[in-house]
Amino acid sequence: MVDFWGWLNSLPTALQPQVFTAATQFSIFVLGFLTILGTAWANRRNTLKAARDAQKLEIYNLALGKIQTAADAQRKVSSYLTRANMAIRVHADLVQQGIPSSIPSQRFPEFSSLHFEQGRAAGEVHLFLEEWAIIDPRLEAFRMAFGFQSHTVSVAFAALSRTLMTQLPTDNPQGGTFPYAASQGRHIDDLGILVEAYQRESGLVGAYLGDLNVELQQLLLGHLFKGRIVRRDAPDPTQFAIRLDRHREIIRHFQSTEFFKNGARLDSELRAAHRPKRLSWWQRLLQT
Repeated sequence: MVDFWGWLNSLPTALQPQVFTAATQFSIFVLGFLTILGTAWANRRNTLKAARDAQKLEIYNLALGKIQTAADAQRKVSSYLTRANMAIRVHADLVQQGIPSSIPSQRFPEFSSLHFEQGRAAGEVHLFLEEWAIIDPRLEAFRMAFGFQSHTVSVAFAALSRTLMTQLPTDNPQGGTFPYAASQGRHIDDLGILVEAYQRESGLVGAYLGDLNVELQQLLLGHLFKGRIVRRDAPDPTQFAIRLDRHREIIRHFQSTEFFKNGARLDSELRAAHRPKRLSWWQRLLQT
C-alpha cells in the first residue's frame, strides 16, 4: 500500500501544497460520487419496493371487491330461501288451524335468479384465482374448493327446484296468482330437508370466501402490517376450512371426490383421443 504522506514529502517543497490540494479535491469528488451513487441505489430500491407494495394492494382490492360481491350474493340467496321456507310453513300451519293467512310473497323465479347470481359471482372469484395463480401456487386448494362447491350447489339446486316450485305461488301474467293450495305436512318436511341441504352447500361457499380473504390478507398485506389473522378451524369435519398451511391435505381431499375423479378421467380420455398414433416401420414406409 502506498504511503501517501511519505510520497508527498518526497516531492519538491514547491509542489507539495498543489499536490495536496488536488488530492483533497479528488477525494472529495470520489466521496461525493459514491454518496450520490449510494443514494440513487437506495432510492431505486425504495421506489421498486413502493411499486411492489402498491401493486399488491391493488391486487388485494381487486380480490376483495370480487369476494364481497360473491359473499353478498350468497347471503341474499340464503336469506331469501330461509324466508320462503318459513312462509310456506307458517301459511300451512295457519290454514290448518282455520286462521286466514296471506300466501307466501316469495316466488321461485326470484330464488332461481338469486341462485344463478351466486354462481356467477363465485365464478368471478374462481377466475381471479386462475388469472393470479402466480401469487402463491398453494391457492390451487381454493380453486378446487370453489370448483367443487359450484358443482354441489348446482346439484342441491336441481334437487330443490321441483319441490320448491310446487310449494310457492305462481304469478299469473294477466294479474294476481294462479290458485294456490297450502302445502301438506309430508311435503313441508321433504322441502325442509332439501332446503337444509342447499343451505349447507351454499353456506360453504360463503365460508370459503371468508377463508380466501384471510389468506390473501396474509399473502398480500402481511408485509405492511405486523398483525396475524387467526384462521378458521371448524370443529365439524364437513365444514373444514380452506387453509394454505394445510393445502396438500385439502387438495388430496378434493382429488378423492367423484367430481374430480370424473374430471381427471375425462381429461385423460380426451388426451388419449388426440394423441398422435405411433406407426409401425412398414406403415411409415407406405406413407413415404
